[in-house]
Amino acid sequence: MATIAGFNHPWEGPSDALDLAGFALGMGAILRQRFVLCLVLSVVFAMNRDSAALLGAAWSILLATKQDGVRRALEGLVIFAGSYATALAIRWMQAPQALKQFNTRSVNVRSFLEAFAPFNPLSWLVVLAASFLLFLPLLNLARSRACRFVALGMLLLLPTVSFGLVNELRVFLEIFAVLAFAIAAGLEESAST
Repeated sequence: MATIAGFNHPWEGPSDALDLAGFALGMGAILRQRFVLCLVLSVVFAMNRDSAALLGAAWSILLATKQDGVRRALEGLVIFAGSYATALAIRWMQAPQALKQFNTRSVNVRSFLEAFAPFNPLSWLVVLAASFLLFLPLLNLARSRACRFVALGMLLLLPTVSFGLVNELRVFLEIFAVLAFAIAAGLEESAST
């Protein structure tokens, strides 16, 4: 379900599947609280795409408690820094001029406005909204872990709309995956009570 909407463009590439696989494996490491494994996965998958650094934010949000919030935040920062530094180093080796991150906010605002005129029921915005709405009835927000996943998904929207082209729904793959984890967490907590 997390991948279907991402194929709204004909230039979908295998790197998108690797990106999602790396994120899912990293989430597994986070849920098992395996810091070194999460760090290694984020660095390895940063060789594919810099969004692997989002695992650092996931580590901090999903594992922080009142007792160890600072430690988890620092660990998340290490994961983020290691992963993003790897992505930048590879970018620098391939093309030093490509180090500058492209800010897509103005392009995304234009894409959003253009999605309304003329209205197309198969436009990227309709598919995106429908994708999010498919997750909504399955979310159990009465469960704390599910709420943490939803909070993580909302946090990931900021870098997604800042650096990804929103009309290419593949940039939302990590958020869709986080929502899938939120559904699973809600089901798991319901089954255990």
